[in-house]
Amino acid sequence: MLSQRRVGRTGGRNGLTRADAVGLLAAGFIFIVMLGSCTPRARENGYHGNCRANLHSLGLGMAMWQSDHDEAWPRFYDPGRP
Repeated sequence: MLSQRRVGRTGGRNGLTRADAVGLLAAGFIFIVMLGSCTPRARENGYHGNCRANLHSLGLGMAMWQSDHDEAWPRFYDPGRP
């Protein structure tokens, strides 16, 4: 009796079928679309975090200046004032 070799859906060839390739491309496209929709929100949150850190540094600098100058606030340059 001859043994029968099982042949898969690829007809004995190794690799992707057209249906597999189309499915992978569609899944990749959907992933890229989903990733693209959340990227602007993440960028905006990054800007907010950077702004918050800058304001914190400014506050620390003002506090250091006040401690060196008898707790007085600095006078900012105003060309209109004498």
